[in-house]
Amino acid sequence: MFISDKVRNQTTQYAKDELIAYLTKMAGLHNLARIDLMLIDENRDNTMDDDRYIIDITDGKGFIKGSNSRSILLGVYAYLKLLGCRFLRPGVNGEIVPKSDLSGEFKVDATASYNHRIEVMEGAINDDIVIEVLRWLPKAGYNGYFIQFVTPHIFLKRWHSHELNPYKEGEPLSWEEADEQTLRIEKFTKLLGFQLWSIGHGYMFLPFGMDYGPEWTAKLSEEAVPHVALVNGKRAVSGGNINYTNLCYSDPVVKEKMADFFVDFMKKKPYVNLLAISLADGLNNYCECELCKNKTVSDIYVEMLNSIDEKLTANGFDVKIKLSHYVGTRWAPIEAKLNNKERYISGIAAMRKYTEPYVTEEYTGPLHENVTNKYWPTPDFATSLRFMNDWQKACGPFPKCIWDYHLYSAHYFDIAGYMNFSNIIAQDVKLLKDLGSDGIMNCKTQRCAMPTNLPAYTFGEMLFNRELNYEDVKNDYFCSAFGGFAKETEEYLTHLGELIDHNMLRVKTDVAATGGTTADKNSVWAWRNNPDAAALFAQVPNVVDSFMEKANEYLKTEENKTIKRSFQILYYHGEIMKRLAKALYLGAIGNREECDTAVNEIRDYVMKNEDEYLLEFDSYLFIRRFINEVVFKPGT
Repeated sequence: MFISDKVRNQTTQYAKDELIAYLTKMAGLHNLARIDLMLIDENRDNTMDDDRYIIDITDGKGFIKGSNSRSILLGVYAYLKLLGCRFLRPGVNGEIVPKSDLSGEFKVDATASYNHRIEVMEGAINDDIVIEVLRWLPKAGYNGYFIQFVTPHIFLKRWHSHELNPYKEGEPLSWEEADEQTLRIEKFTKLLGFQLWSIGHGYMFLPFGMDYGPEWTAKLSEEAVPHVALVNGKRAVSGGNINYTNLCYSDPVVKEKMADFFVDFMKKKPYVNLLAISLADGLNNYCECELCKNKTVSDIYVEMLNSIDEKLTANGFDVKIKLSHYVGTRWAPIEAKLNNKERYISGIAAMRKYTEPYVTEEYTGPLHENVTNKYWPTPDFATSLRFMNDWQKACGPFPKCIWDYHLYSAHYFDIAGYMNFSNIIAQDVKLLKDLGSDGIMNCKTQRCAMPTNLPAYTFGEMLFNRELNYEDVKNDYFCSAFGGFAKETEEYLTHLGELIDHNMLRVKTDVAATGGTTADKNSVWAWRNNPDAAALFAQVPNVVDSFMEKANEYLKTEENKTIKRSFQILYYHGEIMKRLAKALYLGAIGNREECDTAVNEIRDYVMKNEDEYLLEFDSYLFIRRFINEVVFKPGT
């Protein structure tokens, strides 16, 4: 075997090592492969370029070319897929690597459908978890990673303190330790040649001698106080911590410090490709001082961005900036214009439900009046689209990239099977082109592969090639993950999704009080006090046990460790679904007290067994968001 790296950087060396390792597993150490790894244009290797690879290999001999180093790595994995490999999920026993003599003629020239295929950090994590996810991302066709916050202490702390898990003893995580983990994640991201996106929230108080961890502080430094947003006549912390606190962005001192901060940040981390510059999170927290009160938040935001751009340019940094169309900056500016359009990517935060795919027609009616600190929720995706297009008219044109939350917590409504949700994802990805978007920033938990990883797998495959047929993607996934029991497994998960219906879990009404499932009353979840729903929930335990009994018979003759792991994940998923169905059933027959007890049983089982599905399921986010804050929230 002879694999040559004509480019010779860390990414192509990684690609070479990966190709050697997989070909050795498939064809033995002394296989006769002779493959050159090269750039399409040897004079250009830009991380932000669109991904294209060319594969020309016959019987293990030929070349893989890429439009940049990352594209060569993507081409390596594409070639391995042509040889029969499948990369189903992160972690050990997450991939199928068949034996092969490497025979066959493979000629492929592929260009990604979307340039921005970005995974965004969320959930409860440590650096080891993230590295395993990063290893998987290029195998699935992704090309970028977004680390939220300067240091994502909040996500790392959730894991290290084992929030919500009484079976694990928490450990402190210092700011310095979080920085070290962040650096390791950044280095691995760049090893892959990925676009590295950074920051978002949690930066504006750093120039004033304050940080955002280990605990988000509610106490302002003396230096910061005069420059904090004036809200309701006070300059004070908003929402309990500085992450929800804005500054006065019209203040010349603030604009200067913000610009200096981003220049200093880029000097420390020149490998960052994009800065996501949002204002503080939270609602109704923008400055109302004399300098700000007669301007829209977006006009003030654009003026600050121009100051940042000017200093970045003066210091030679061509890093991209993601515009944040979020809360107060959803409306386009009225007067201010961006001085350097080439620097920006437009990032709409998609406000929507996930029962239907994107719509492509924007809302054309009158918008709600834009009044500072009078929050108005975006009613639907059509209005989100209107906001983004209004920005294009006011300040553009510049590339668009949708910021969405499919796999943050919305997918838990379809946790019974992910079948409906995966189909929605496939439709959304196809529609991105019609929306004028050059991709998606997928704000998601890093662990969403239980019961299957089909949603994230579909994202990766179809973001690279939107022309793929979803049915083909789904069928290939199930055959690879579940072998000879693929058809039965798909039918099982589809049936579970019908019994614990994602639409039923989303709808709010009160059947008992209003007399029917079609009543439109915003009170409690539709499944409560609902005999029809109870009849469906009651079937879940038998369906789960019957399937697992048959699956165990199949597994007596199955030797593949990855397929066995797929069924092991299904076992734990089934046990959680039985407990979820029990709680839902008790609520559906009106037994509130026993329902609450059953919810505690869900929490107990999920956390007690967390290590059994560590990379596949974010126990923290499932319990916090889906169980505690949404479906079983007290009072609902």
